[in-house]
Amino acid sequence: MVMIPTLLYTHSSYSDVLKEFLSCYSKFGNSCLDITLLSDKENEFGLKQITYDDSKSYTDRLLDCLGQYDCNHFMFLHEDFFLYSEPNLELLADLSDIVKKDELDFIRLIRSGDSRYLIPSARPNLYRTLNHFAVQAMICSKSYLLDRVSRNPDTSIWDLELKEMHNPSNGLYYYNGEPSRGGHFDSSVFPYMATAIVKGAWNSEYKSELLKLGVDTTKRGIT
Repeated sequence: MVMIPTLLYTHSSYSDVLKEFLSCYSKFGNSCLDITLLSDKENEFGLKQITYDDSKSYTDRLLDCLGQYDCNHFMFLHEDFFLYSEPNLELLADLSDIVKKDELDFIRLIRSGDSRYLIPSARPNLYRTLNHFAVQAMICSKSYLLDRVSRNPDTSIWDLELKEMHNPSNGLYYYNGEPSRGGHFDSSVFPYMATAIVKGAWNSEYKSELLKLGVDTTKRGIT
């Protein structure tokens, strides 16, 4: 089985969310990801980690961490991207190869921000994106992510998306007719919650999946 290098961003204030992420990953992910955690404090789960300075902004944290990470292509996730079904491991490996072979900036694993138009690429089920940066699950090149964060110093995660979403990229997203949910679509290649947390509370869009996974939604509330 191919192990996909993966950067998993989190913060110590979301340690309960990270614990649930790892539980979901253990249940559905079949250990397909070679995870390196990005966090402000050492983790209790025995994961490889790059520690960032909590006093810095989101972009400056990522910039520091990317400088210490050796892989040139990887999956980028946040701790609230919970798996709720088994991913397509063979297809994930194929998409990772396509990012490298086609010299793409990224393949986003979900259709989001591109709800009106489908712009086909030369590859089946891969579409040109009108949203050139989104904090969603993606397989990307290190140079792409470095470029986006380095030109936005001292910037929050929300402002980074706003500033970079229309900045052209050589990126694609995967879509195979999955149903819509809120402002995006589900993902069959990597079935994850996008996202499980909204403004510190559990996302009501995924209430059914959260309850099936045994997540105690009373601790954070649900919105």
